Amino acid sequence: MKTLNIQIPDYSLLSLNENEEELSGQMRLYSAMQFFKNHKLTLKQAADFAGLKLFQFISELDRHKIDVIDYDPEELEKESELFKE
Repeated sequence: MKTLNIQIPDYSLLSLNENEEELSGQMRLYSAMQFFKNHKLTLKQAADFAGLKLFQFISELDRHKIDVIDYDPEELEKESELFKE
């Protein structure tokens, strides 16, 4: 596991009403969700990135209205053709 240090303004913790550990967890979760949404990480990779179990991460995606399955129409058509064969 790698450690990444990020500098943030001192007032951020007060403004967000969170301690460093809470903010770190939220940043990991939001980053993981965005990477997943942008197809940069798989579902499992994003859950690991967020430090959550798979079902917990799926629950967070649902809570934030992010689709777990996100096929574009062309991909969906290719997949459905495989099942027809």
